[in-house]
Amino acid sequence: AIEAERLRDGTVDGELGAAAALAARPEAAAKAAAWAAATAPEVSNRMFTALMGGLWSLEQAELLAPWVTAYLAEAPALAERRGQAFSQVVGQAFPALPVGPDQVAELERALAGEVPTVLRRAWEDRLDDLRPVASSLSSPHR
Repeated sequence: AIEAERLRDGTVDGELGAAAALAARPEAAAKAAAWAAATAPEVSNRMFTALMGGLWSLEQAELLAPWVTAYLAEAPALAERRGQAFSQVVGQAFPALPVGPDQVAELERALAGEVPTVLRRAWEDRLDDLRPVASSLSSPHR
């Protein structure tokens, strides 16, 4: 049905929507195909965004755990190959799902390595959001 609608539509938006819909399917094979397409050397910024938007489905957090790890491991090289504009897209594609302590630790390890500046900024901002809020008792503004 997705392919039929993509062909019927015939627009770039239809292509992007079909890619996101296929990536959103709750199947390991669908996630693997979406990841392969998103990491292909010729993927456009818009297609990468559509694929990652479909990939990260809140209801599928358990299924997506390996892809969070893959994202953190492979994103620096993806961003480095494609430059600053793509680095920003990669950073904005940070998994839109709850991340556990192990994944926060993976992010911290990734940030300890070589990460392009624009991606580093996005990830550091995300890490700040993920860290537990300091106790109000330790705040100087009590």
